[in-house]
Amino acid sequence: MLQRGNVKVPIYQRNQTKKGVVYTSYAVPDHSSRRRKFWTFADLKEAKEKAYEIAHATHYGKSEVLYWQDSFRFEIRQSIDLVESMGMKLLPACQLFSHAVQILGGKSDEMLAACQHYVHNRSDKPYTPKSAKEAVREFLATKKLKISERRLRSLSSYVNRFADKFCTKSLHEIERVELQDFVDSYDEWAPKTHNDFLGGVSLLYREAQFRNWVPKDCNPAKTLLRKKVVRSTVQVFEPVEAKQILSRIDRDLVPLLVLWLFAGIRKEEISRMTWEQVNRGLDTGWIFMEAKQTKTGIERAVPVQDNLRAWLLKYRKTSGFILPDHLQKMSKIDEIPGYVSRKTGVQWKDNGPRHSFGTYFFKICKDPGEVVKAMGNSLGEFEKHYWCKARSITDEMARAWFAIMPDDADRAQNDDSTQRKAPETSQIKAAAAPPQPAAIVVSAGPLGAQAGRESPATTAPP
Repeated sequence: MLQRGNVKVPIYQRNQTKKGVVYTSYAVPDHSSRRRKFWTFADLKEAKEKAYEIAHATHYGKSEVLYWQDSFRFEIRQSIDLVESMGMKLLPACQLFSHAVQILGGKSDEMLAACQHYVHNRSDKPYTPKSAKEAVREFLATKKLKISERRLRSLSSYVNRFADKFCTKSLHEIERVELQDFVDSYDEWAPKTHNDFLGGVSLLYREAQFRNWVPKDCNPAKTLLRKKVVRSTVQVFEPVEAKQILSRIDRDLVPLLVLWLFAGIRKEEISRMTWEQVNRGLDTGWIFMEAKQTKTGIERAVPVQDNLRAWLLKYRKTSGFILPDHLQKMSKIDEIPGYVSRKTGVQWKDNGPRHSFGTYFFKICKDPGEVVKAMGNSLGEFEKHYWCKARSITDEMARAWFAIMPDDADRAQNDDSTQRKAPETSQIKAAAAPPQPAAIVVSAGPLGAQAGRESPATTAPP
């Protein structure tokens, strides 16, 4: 018999003979459930352990523990070990869990995700301070492979100026008023430059927030007021200016310029185009541009106008890029407008070739959808740039634009007709038929040829 306090638990020995063999067993009575139950064991040691457990549980009023299954006992033990390793007791841990599930609306499976979100977005999240100079250096290193060379140059200009000003000062210590005073000191900046500088600094702080260099809500540039930018007037080249450009520019730049002037393709997109691609376009009447070649990342088909066909047939090659190899770098591409202006004596107009095509093409075809599809922009951009501008020019100017031909356009088309079949109709929707103008013929050469001359048109004008 085992005793714990006033609780006594006897152990009964029983002998049973089966087939001449005596078997001994030990029975431990259990009254904890108010009904007598015997636990039977073949080993006396196990019987004593059970008797002690019953006596202990009964003495301390924990008799329900006696009926727990072994698997449940294991779970309880494991749970206690886990919460104790976190410095907690089992009951407070269960209460905390219950309250958290209530906050989540009973969705216990979302608790882990909610905790992770809090850790990543908490307002008092720990951060590692970075000086302005060090942060700018690491910021530009991450952007180098993600943005274009042109964008990297302008962004570097802005944030490096910021780094020179604040140098060793930590990003999170730079106050809004300090940044405002710094920007105001450059009163010669145009509104767009002012806004672009703040935009670049704001990008720096967004990267700093992502990399835990500053607190989550630290971005002094974001809240500074931007200046109102007055949109510049869209300017287009007149036919006589386009004629002068093409007659005086270097021969290896003519294909780029005619695709820019008479197809409205961006010069950056042209730099990615090949002669194989253009030659297929001369076959079909449409130059197909792959998504990886376009600014928007969306493929499009550009119509080949009659005068564009003549120019491309004259200067065509069998393979290679449209743009010469020595001009393939973005920095060189950006220098082309200035070079063209100096070489030809024509005052350059910002994005003039593309704006000219969009304006004249809409004046001829009268269909905004066709213009947008050919140029790869949006109806909003079309309305902003070309809708009103097209009303300020005449139909005669538009037809004259698409009548600018090289001096040997007819010969090039005739030589090509035995190998390639030209489209039966022009890609431009013809307007109502006033008298057709003579084609403007231009001789192009590296040394600056004579101005263009007029000759009777031998092909149907647009």
